[in-house]
Amino acid sequence: MRNNIRSDTIQSGPAGGERMMNGRPNKDNDYWGFCKGAWAVREDLKKGITVRTQPCGYYNTKQIWGCKHCTFTGDVFTKPHPTKKNKTVEIVDPRVKTSMSGIRYRWIFLAKSHVKKKAAEPSSNDDNFGCLLCSGQDKVTGVYGGVETLMNHIALTHVAGMSEQAQKKANCILGRVAGYDEDFDINIPIFKEAELAG
Repeated sequence: MRNNIRSDTIQSGPAGGERMMNGRPNKDNDYWGFCKGAWAVREDLKKGITVRTQPCGYYNTKQIWGCKHCTFTGDVFTKPHPTKKNKTVEIVDPRVKTSMSGIRYRWIFLAKSHVKKKAAEPSSNDDNFGCLLCSGQDKVTGVYGGVETLMNHIALTHVAGMSEQAQKKANCILGRVAGYDEDFDINIPIFKEAELAG
């Protein structure tokens, strides 16, 4: 495990961020800080994101997953169709990525965590995220600028004492390195106390 967890991350949340959240996320409560599409993806992938064609250079295009409510995007992957020969189906990025803090995650975790991205910045990589684990514990989330800032927050705040309910809501495997073929959105191996203090 790497010792790259920083506590000086940039974050800002709504006033009264420690208060409990009541009711379902909606326009009146600003979807508890998340994009409406992020909530829709949690219920059903195709309700929150859709495959779009994006220009790529002067004469080419590429397929991307795009949020139905903002400009958050991700790469499209394909796999063989389960029943039709020589056909494929579009899937979200299945790759497992590892943050500098050692937390492993898939793109779908980011899709479920994203904060509404403005139209002025569609191609930038400056995505902002809310914390699924905070919301899984009925707490209002801060806004974390970028993947590493979100993962630092998770490492510093949620590793110790995460409830089974919060793990289940976030599709999280905690305490061991999960296999690539296992079903998880985020995987948090056990951290040593010395690494957290770093």
